[in-house]
Amino acid sequence: MKQSLRTKGAHIRFDQQKVLYLTGEENYSHIHLTNGEVILMSRTLKWFEKRWPSFVRVHKHTLINPQHAFRVKRAARLTLPSYLVMRDQTQLLISRRRVTRVIAQLSFMPEIGYERQPYLFQADAGKRILIPGAPKTNSYRDAGQIRH
Repeated sequence: MKQSLRTKGAHIRFDQQKVLYLTGEENYSHIHLTNGEVILMSRTLKWFEKRWPSFVRVHKHTLINPQHAFRVKRAARLTLPSYLVMRDQTQLLISRRRVTRVIAQLSFMPEIGYERQPYLFQADAGKRILIPGAPKTNSYRDAGQIRH
């Protein structure tokens, strides 16, 4: 469906299906299109969320078009970040309080993948920290860090 939105002194027409996602910055929104173009609008994400009900809010600053979502990378722990990977391989942060809701909203789309991110414990100045993207282990030796 073609949309006509007014920007600084001009009307821009584009297909709503060509929108990958929107990012918000105070009272402005950046509309990211499939062709790589970014349109700056003087509207809030809340304004777009009301007018485009099929779009999903994944973060305070991000609204996505679920048709372009590719995979959810959920963290092993709720306190760690989870990401939504779009079809153009852009990774968007999902707020920890919205993770389960986002997964539920996208679960009706079977083509969207879902994976848990493994985390690795690594010694750093005598403390354990979590490193994304590595096999889970509790041993300093297995993590490649030998504690002296």
